[in-house]
Amino acid sequence: MPEERAHSIPGGSITVLCRKSGGIQTYFRIFGVMMTIEELKNELLGRTYPERVQISPDQVVLDAETFLRIQFIELEAWKKELEKCPAYLRLVRFRDAVNAGGG
Repeated sequence: MPEERAHSIPGGSITVLCRKSGGIQTYFRIFGVMMTIEELKNELLGRTYPERVQISPDQVVLDAETFLRIQFIELEAWKKELEKCPAYLRLVRFRDAVNAGGG
C-alpha cells in the first residue's frame, strides 16, 4: 500500500504518494503548489484586466470584477477540500490565463 507524504515548500505544499519497489522509491505528484484563498485575493483583487479572459476552451470571462466577486463568495462558502471547489479551480485558471497573457 502506498504511503502518503506531505512536503512543505515555499508558497505551498506538494502531496506525494510513495511506492517502494525493490528498495527504489518512486514519487508521484498528485497536487501542485496550492495557493491559499488569501494568496489568490492578494494576487487577483484590485487589478485591471482585459475585456475578455479565456480561462479554458469553453469559458470566457467578460466581466472580471463580477467574476472574481462571485468566485470568492462561492469559495468562502465551500466547506470541503479546497482543491475540489469549482470556484477555486476557476480562479486558478483565471490567474494562469492572465499571467500567461490569455486575455
